[in-house]
Amino acid sequence: KAKSLLQTCRDDEPGEFNSDGSLNVNLSARSDRPKEINSAVAIQAALKLANINVNIDKYTSDKYFSSFAGNSDFVKSNRIALSMMKWGADWADAFGDLDQIVTSAGIHSGGGSVNLGEYSSPQIDNLFNQFLAAPDAASQAKIGTEIDQTAMGDAALVPLIYNKSLVYHPANVTNWYMAPAYGEPDFSVLGLSNSGS
Repeated sequence: KAKSLLQTCRDDEPGEFNSDGSLNVNLSARSDRPKEINSAVAIQAALKLANINVNIDKYTSDKYFSSFAGNSDFVKSNRIALSMMKWGADWADAFGDLDQIVTSAGIHSGGGSVNLGEYSSPQIDNLFNQFLAAPDAASQAKIGTEIDQTAMGDAALVPLIYNKSLVYHPANVTNWYMAPAYGEPDFSVLGLSNSGS
């Protein structure tokens, strides 16, 4: 199917393609994140099968959002078509998970964007407004599902991997629980018991 969709693009914008019909794209990734680079290399290999040549541009994490992948002017002048990013929900609902990465609120001129694809959909923005005005959690969950399905249907972002970690704690740690939004312990409430010492 990718080759068919690529042919449609080739028909619409033939000047963007190479003489052999292939397409060159730049992908940004953070140079100091080995898992991100490995994912970028896997994407590069997969897209090659669809006749898309991916060049991986590596940038440091400290300025990735302010100067590189999150800076519209830089993205356009360097023709970055894809950007790697790791994201975790601030809390366990659609707003906490997706708001900044699929709404116009996540696009900032001059740098600092986290909506790296600059996906701008009035429909999605409107759904988030409905989500915030919803009277209860059940209504929010229904709207949240629609937000997710709409963004995924538009291929606004592509979820690739979810990190898993073994989390261990000694028996004398108190207030230990896994925060559902983060998938990790809430370190702000941890303590230690005296355990008879």
